[in-house]
Amino acid sequence: IKFTIYNAEKIEQILLDDSKKAGGKPLGKIVLIQNLEGVSTRQLSSDFLALHAQLLQILTDNYPERMAVAYFVNVPAPRLFAIGWNI
Repeated sequence: IKFTIYNAEKIEQILLDDSKKAGGKPLGKIVLIQNLEGVSTRQLSSDFLALHAQLLQILTDNYPERMAVAYFVNVPAPRLFAIGWNI
């Protein structure tokens, strides 16, 4: 979680600096791509899903104007993941 917040803060600072250079015009959005290649269905525990949900919540709560969309790619057992995510 700390690494994600660190990166989000770095991105925010870069975008704010670029925005100032562009005359104050807001620039940029965050697109989060989570590659789950190598994650087995056994690893799709409630803790795993809760961690990812918490990361997304932190980003949307603290950077609502920046957070555009989140994608999960190479998801093992997509139906199982969707069911677990919705719980």
